[in-house]
Amino acid sequence: MVELTTVGKRTTRASKGKENVNPNVNPKDAVKVTHSMTVCKKAAKRKVSDVEELNNAYNERGKTICQLKEKHEVLKRKLSAKNQEYVELQQALEELEEDQKRQMKDIDAQINKLEKELAQKGRENKSLESIVHAKPQNKI
Repeated sequence: MVELTTVGKRTTRASKGKENVNPNVNPKDAVKVTHSMTVCKKAAKRKVSDVEELNNAYNERGKTICQLKEKHEVLKRKLSAKNQEYVELQQALEELEEDQKRQMKDIDAQINKLEKELAQKGRENKSLESIVHAKPQNKI
């Protein structure tokens, strides 16, 4: 049985009893395999760091998207408020225009009434003038 023991940062094998040695493995091949494993470990570390960078970039992008969504919601609420304000102002303007039309009709009606009264007074004035300027008739 083989145990793994840690010495500093290295992991070594401690064997109990008989060591398992394969007589068919060339020691040079074992060195090549060890070198290949080291190269693979370094490549794996680079891949991990690349993945971490991508993950960080993805997280930052997610935060940016969340911030943009929040800004979008705020702007949407502001736009909704402005639209509501616009609708209220439009209704107030329509009410003022209707009120102005009513006032103009009232003013026109008053003008017509005054013109009729003036015409009536003018006719009365003419009849009074005709009576005043009429020649007196002496009837005895």
